[in-house]
Amino acid sequence: NGDMQFRSFDTVPNFIDLGFLGQILRSLTWPIFLLSGIFAILSPSLFFIPIGIYNFIYLSLCIVISKDYKNILVLFVILSIFGFIVSGFTSYIRYSLPILTLFPLLMVSKLK
Repeated sequence: NGDMQFRSFDTVPNFIDLGFLGQILRSLTWPIFLLSGIFAILSPSLFFIPIGIYNFIYLSLCIVISKDYKNILVLFVILSIFGFIVSGFTSYIRYSLPILTLFPLLMVSKLK
């Protein structure tokens, strides 16, 4: 598992020095960071602020619309798998955003 922190503004902890335990920690913390927007505070960059705000609003709307926490748990598990595999947070965002884009569409289609 190589270090995928390619950007200087990517200062979100990746726990790479902990080996397998670091991968577990990433898979548990990064989905929380991504969905809540906390990563914009941990890595103060103008590039991360709009994504952090969007993700916070996104999660809030998904919870209000679906009122089904099982869907959020499924999203968390999918994002955890990416967190386990990817070791740089900017790469993690890049791979997770298509899922975050499709997820509300799937939720709306289940409501109808």
